[in-house]
Amino acid sequence: GGVLFLQRYLYKVYGLAFALTKVLVEDGDHIQIGQTYAKHLAMSLIETKETLCAAILNRAFNASYTGGDGVSLISASHPTVNGTPVDYAHWPLFDSPFGHAQPGERRLTLHHGAESYLLDFNLNRSEHSPAVSP
Repeated sequence: GGVLFLQRYLYKVYGLAFALTKVLVEDGDHIQIGQTYAKHLAMSLIETKETLCAAILNRAFNASYTGGDGVSLISASHPTVNGTPVDYAHWPLFDSPFGHAQPGERRLTLHHGAESYLLDFNLNRSEHSPAVSP
C-alpha cells in the first residue's frame, strides 16, 4: 500500500447576475424577462462546466499541464512505485480482501463472510451464493 502521488484541486467560484429595473416591474414585463435571463444564466453555467471539463482532455498530451505524478495525462512514463514502473501484464486485474482476478481471466468472485458473488464476463452472467444458516 501507500500513496503514489497527491494531487490537490482548488475550487473556482463563478458568478453572474442580472438586475431588473423598477420600470420592468411596473410594466409587468419582469416575469417573462426574468425567466429568459435565468435560462441564459443556466446555459452559461452548463457551457462553462463543459469547457472546464473538456480542457482536461484537450490538454492531455500537453507536457505543460501535469498531474500529481508530474507528467501529462497521456504519458507512457507513469505510474511508478519507488521509481520502478508498474508492470500491468503481471499485475492482478483486481485484488482486494474481498476478491481477486488475474489479467485476462474474465471472471471475478467477490466474497463477504460466507456469501460470494461470481461475475462471469465470458457468459455475461452472475451468480449469488447466499450464506447458509446453521
